[in-house]
Amino acid sequence: EGKMQQRFPIYVVDSDQAQYNELSAVFNFIGETCERIGKKELLDKVDQARVLAIILCDVSTELFQQFPRSAFLTLSGAIDVHHENHIAVLTKPIKYATLMQVLYYCQSFNFPKEKTYKTNKYLVNALVGRGERIRDVRYLIEQVADSKANVLILGESGTGKEVAARAIHNISKRKKGPFVPINCGAIPAELIESELFGHEKGAFTGAFTMRKGRFELAYGGTLFLDEIGDMPMPMQVKLLRVLQERTFERVGGTKTIQADVRIIAATHRNLEVLIEEGKFREDLYYRLNVFPIEKPALRDRSEDLPLLLQELLVRLQIDNKVELRFTQRALE
Repeated sequence: EGKMQQRFPIYVVDSDQAQYNELSAVFNFIGETCERIGKKELLDKVDQARVLAIILCDVSTELFQQFPRSAFLTLSGAIDVHHENHIAVLTKPIKYATLMQVLYYCQSFNFPKEKTYKTNKYLVNALVGRGERIRDVRYLIEQVADSKANVLILGESGTGKEVAARAIHNISKRKKGPFVPINCGAIPAELIESELFGHEKGAFTGAFTMRKGRFELAYGGTLFLDEIGDMPMPMQVKLLRVLQERTFERVGGTKTIQADVRIIAATHRNLEVLIEEGKFREDLYYRLNVFPIEKPALRDRSEDLPLLLQELLVRLQIDNKVELRFTQRALE
């Protein structure tokens, strides 16, 4: 469930070993496999079975015409081709989320009649809506939930970034572990370190007892760093170190503690602008932004309003044990 429903092969044509190893590693990470072949073998392969995608390492335009019903991807640097079966150009470094999206387009090209959204029941209830934008979000959540990749959820305030983060946790292998949220913007700069990593007794004035931080509380589960763009610079350095080493110490302590957590971060701010202004570390951004998911604003998905209102009514009815409904005018 969640992966491409039926395995169709991905062929890498005319690539050198290093290029192939790189592509293969990225595909393996998202649970797909690819096979390296030459142009001549392609004919037999495509005749035998449906293909999910053909990746061309050097562009030979005749192949696009030769296999009009196959989805082609090219690597950046190759000449630009305008054929309707040329789905996308892959640029390096290849981002997992981009690759997911591209393979999804390949699948839509190959099977235009079939509905490619086969979303699990939980997600449909957690992220309500039938519009394209929210279905894309559900699709991406389903793809990334079981991987170990760090996720960065982008979107304005109130778009439901924490709802998406909880959804990732609840359908992942870590769902039996804790989901621990922390709002990086709501905690004073001097307290955020002990809030994240905990402190030993006597570590600073007022530390009367030992206290576990959020990293420790989230052990075996998911740590949700909300409003990551508001995290003070000195703290960003420490967070980066923990993401790299996967260990930390409590404030005032020397014992090394394992950070067995999955990181999901969220922000309503444009981190790339903050990087330019020197307010956000670029290396931390790349660590967190492995798999970006954008939550659309409600004004961009007004087609979902009736469903959302219906869902809210149902919840109110259950909570208050009353029968409620909107008049037509109220809906409009």
